[in-house]
Amino acid sequence: MRKLVAVSVVTSLFACSDQKEERYATWAEANRAGAVERGWLPPFVPKNARDLHDTHDLDTNEQKLTFTVPPEAVRPMLDSIAPRSVLEGKLAAKALDEAGWKASEAQDVVATLLCTRSYSGTVVANRRTGRTVYLRPSEWAMERCPRPL
Repeated sequence: MRKLVAVSVVTSLFACSDQKEERYATWAEANRAGAVERGWLPPFVPKNARDLHDTHDLDTNEQKLTFTVPPEAVRPMLDSIAPRSVLEGKLAAKALDEAGWKASEAQDVVATLLCTRSYSGTVVANRRTGRTVYLRPSEWAMERCPRPL
């Protein structure tokens, strides 16, 4: 009987999880599903983004969003974020690590800290492949942000 109660408690804890995971083939599909309206796709994510995978925690507001854009869209995407700070050295290495990338992948990668009033986060993007990871929050690097205007 104790085992049954323990299994029921564990099952109910997992069933009530505030961890959400969504996958979308395209930005348009994510938009139709309401992900843009709910704020799970930040405004800088281009409409030509594909292979979107979003995991977020409703309690902590932590989020990891991965997607791919055409390589030529990486720079305009990053330029659309203002203010922002490009991360270098140890902070860039930390951003790559949190994004799940190896240091050996750093050659074609740019790590950027978002410094907006409404949210903080890091964007790690591969300029050659367009693979992008957005993580929030990123308070560990906020001292690098320029002061909001």
